[in-house]
Amino acid sequence: MTYECAKAVRELRNAGDADARGLQNEPVLACASRDGSTADKKITAAEYERLMCALKDALVRLDCLHGANTEYFFQPWRRMLQRAGLLRHEYDAFMGLCRQVRNKIAREVSGRREEDCHERRHQ
Repeated sequence: MTYECAKAVRELRNAGDADARGLQNEPVLACASRDGSTADKKITAAEYERLMCALKDALVRLDCLHGANTEYFFQPWRRMLQRAGLLRHEYDAFMGLCRQVRNKIAREVSGRREEDCHERRHQ
C-alpha cells in the first residue's frame, strides 16, 4: 500500500499541469501501514524532550559539547531537530544511535578498568 501511495504522488508530481507542479511543495500525506496506524506519525513533545536528553548525554560522553555550559553548545542541535519535526521512525533511529553510543562507551570504560586492574596485579 505504501508503494502505491508513493507511486501516485510521484505521478502527480511528474504531470505537466499547474496543479501537479503546486504539489511539489506540499507535504506527502501519510499512508496507512499494515496495522492501520499512520507510518509517518510525528513524535510527541515528551518524546522530543526524551530524545534531547539522550542526544545531549551521547554528545557529552563523546566530548562533543565542550566547556562548563553544555546546554549553550547544545542549543543548535535542539533548534535543528525542533525544526525537523521528526517522525516516529526517525525518533527511533536517533534513540537507537544514542543507546549504541552509551553502550559502546560503557564497554570501553569497563574494559579499561579491567586492564588497569590486571596491570596492577602483575606489577
